[in-house]
Amino acid sequence: MLARFDILPMEQSTAHHYAVTTSRLRKKNQLIGANDHWIAAAALAHAMPLVTHNTEHFGRVPGLLVVGY
Repeated sequence: MLARFDILPMEQSTAHHYAVTTSRLRKKNQLIGANDHWIAAAALAHAMPLVTHNTEHFGRVPGLLVVGY
């Protein structure tokens, strides 16, 4: 099943986005779950939109283009 999808690599830029957005969300007391945060950081690092049904949750992440379905 996974063969149909591109798997994004974990790169330094992903970790950087994770760290920066964690700091920003922590200051606002709006942290999201760690796994969701990694997904958001990967989307930011690869300049990709994040498609989700949970737009309010992921909408907390600064700079993240969130597309609802």
